[in-house]
Parts: sequence; structure tokens; C-alpha cells
Amino acid sequence: MMITSIVLAFLASSVTTTLSESLTVRLEPVQQAVAAAREFAESGQKDSAIIALRLGVKQWNSFVVVARPDTTGRPAGWAKDLERISSRFLAADSVLRPDEPALAVPLIERLEQLLVWLPRPKPVVLEFASPGCKSCRTMEKILDKVVEEYAGRVVVRTININKEIGLAKRYRVWLLPTIVFLDRDSVVQSRVARPMTKAEVKAKLDPLLNGKF
Repeated sequence: MMITSIVLAFLASSVTTTLSESLTVRLEPVQQAVAAAREFAESGQKDSAIIALRLGVKQWNSFVVVARPDTTGRPAGWAKDLERISSRFLAADSVLRPDEPALAVPLIERLEQLLVWLPRPKPVVLEFASPGCKSCRTMEKILDKVVEEYAGRVVVRTININKEIGLAKRYRVWLLPTIVFLDRDSVVQSRVARPMTKAEVKAKLDPLLNGKF
């Protein structure tokens, strides 16, 4: 219990960071609290895990107050990532309370991954589609699965060419669906003008995530 008290006291003493500091620095208190919650949960220390997670929520809420309005230069998908992380905190907390701490570990690990990726620019997948295109609807379902698997690491947008004609012209879209893959610098790395399987999408995405293209 002495070690637990020291760790939690250290986390609670984290000083609020200034606006001028980087996102990575601002997130450090949150990441430390979440890492402690995972370690406590893994070792079966439910009460300590709950305390650490509550501290993480407090630190996160402070971070969001500062970071939510400050969108200039933020990575694509910024607002959705903030919402996703907030929901992950709630999900992990709800599992910790009534059940065994170990059940919350996978949720906390996903939360840790999201916190790591939050400040990073992300690859972007653009699907150019039309409401009347059957193949486009099929493609959207596949991309929904990709979003679920790569949550917080990539951004997927469906572009309605009837409403965003200028964007369709910019990316030279002539066939539907057309899927365009952009790297973390928003540079087009590949494009496919036909429906793709999930495996094909992953084969295009993984090199962008690893910086190999």
C-alpha cells in the first residue's frame, strides 16, 4: 500500500501545463495515471486502479478544457478522437466497478494506445461516393470495420461527390467508389477506383502507419 500511495501521490501532484507546451507534454499526466490504473488492474488491486483511473479522468478533463478549442494545426480527426477517449474512460470505469479488475485491462490498453496516437498526424482514407451507388455503400461498411480496428490511428472520410464537387475534381475522381490514401503529411500515396476488401485497405494503410511508403 505504501508504493500505491507514493505512486498516486506523485500522479496527483502533476502541475497543470501551459498553453505553450506541446500536446505530448500536456498528455503526460493523463498517460501516467492510465498506465498506473492498468498496472493496478493487472495485479488485482481494484481500489487503487479505480483511484488512478479517476485521477486520469480528472487530468483528461483538464486537458480537454485547454485543448478542445485549440484546433489550429491539430491532427485530422481531432474532435472525434477527443470524444472517443472520453468514452473509453467511461467504459473502463464501468467495468472496473462491478467486475474483476482484469476485465478492464483490454479497455485501458486501448485507451493508452489512443493517448499515444492523439497528438500525432494520422493517415487519411477518403472514400468518394454517391448515395445512389450500391458498391459505395458496401465499401462504407468495410471502412466502418477499418475504423473500428484502427480507432484513433487513422481518419476515414466518406465524400459525397454530389455535395463536394470541387474535392472530387481535385482528386480526379471519375469512377465510384474511389478510395484515396494520404500519408501523415496529407500527401496522396495511392488511389483505387473500385471496391476494396478489408485486407486490401489494411495493406495500403499499414505502410502509412509505419512510415514505409
